[in-house]
Amino acid sequence: MRPAACSASISHLFPTGKPLHSFFNHGNPFAERGRMSYLLLLIGLIFCVDIYLIGQVMDQIGILITLLLLIVMAWVGSRLVKVEGMRTLEKMMRKMSQQETIGVEMLEGAVLLLAGFLYLLPGFLSDLLATLLLLPPFRTLAALLLSRLPRRSTVSSRNPPRNPHSVVIDGETVQPSRAEDHPSLK
Repeated sequence: MRPAACSASISHLFPTGKPLHSFFNHGNPFAERGRMSYLLLLIGLIFCVDIYLIGQVMDQIGILITLLLLIVMAWVGSRLVKVEGMRTLEKMMRKMSQQETIGVEMLEGAVLLLAGFLYLLPGFLSDLLATLLLLPPFRTLAALLLSRLPRRSTVSSRNPPRNPHSVVIDGETVQPSRAEDHPSLK
């Protein structure tokens, strides 16, 4: 059977009228999804390396000790994340009371959230990376790296930007004009 006949015979499965190849030919899968896909891919890679390392450690010291070690590391890590999170929260509250910006502290909170997630993953590499993120110099560096990432624009292409000198009244845009054009302003 030829490919054209094949795509024509199952065209009822794709009611949009697009050719079958357009549903599968997306090009770069990371182009539309952005950095989040790279982050998920990195976490998946860390998880795979962790599974390998757990197997190697189990071969050396046994399954029971390895599981106990993983449980203790996750418990201690969660306590450390809690302590560092409270310190960061106190620093934020102090800066807010002094009416200073708290952008870096917010980013550090996001890094602490990532560290907490890494502690939840079973493994030695993820726990090591989470511990590094808990150390203040590494946490600040990670927060600064997060702040330097380019952001996607939130301006919609369907709605053109409005004139900053116009005034919105009842949903209509009124352009400012000269006083001599309006008899009520004379």
